[in-house]
Formats: sequence, structure tokens, C-alpha cells
Amino acid sequence: QALADILAGDVNPSGRMPVTTPKRAEDYLPKGINLQPWVAETADPAPSYPYSHGFKHMWEHTIEPRFPFGWGLSYSTFDFGAPTVSIASLDGITELTVSVQ
Repeated sequence: QALADILAGDVNPSGRMPVTTPKRAEDYLPKGINLQPWVAETADPAPSYPYSHGFKHMWEHTIEPRFPFGWGLSYSTFDFGAPTVSIASLDGITELTVSVQ
């Protein structure tokens, strides 16, 4: 079924972005964020992130990314010629072949 969907042009088999890419570096993290909060004055080794970052930060602040998660283009096109049908019979068995360029 997957191959039929690709050949029929119902899906595009190209790759997609696994991450969200910001337009500017400033769009990805809020200013003044401590990326290593466990290295603070406190002896608590458990990290805690009081700020959103990455895609979540951009989503919460309605920042439009350069390339969102799942974005991608296809570098191929699909075009089909007119189908041809041939019928062959041998020993009472009929074979139907459909060809498409």
C-alpha cells in the first residue's frame, strides 16, 4: 500500500526537518536564560528550566520559525504517460498487463 501511495502521487517520499530552525539566534532562547541551572549557587543537582526554549518558546511567543518541524520540499516530480494494456492467454490462463511510462 505504501508503494502504491507513492506511485500514485498520494504521498511524497522526501525527507522532512526533524527540528525547528529559528530565523534569528535571538528567537530560539529568551535573553538571560541560564542553560546550566544545576551549576548555580544551590547544591540541588536536579536541573530545572524555568523558561521555555526551542520550539516551545517560539510557539508561546508566536515567533515564526525559518523552517518548522516537519518542513521539507521534494526534489522530484511525478508524471505518468498513457497506460497500455496487453492481454495474453496460455493454457486457459489469461494474463492482463498494464504498463505506464
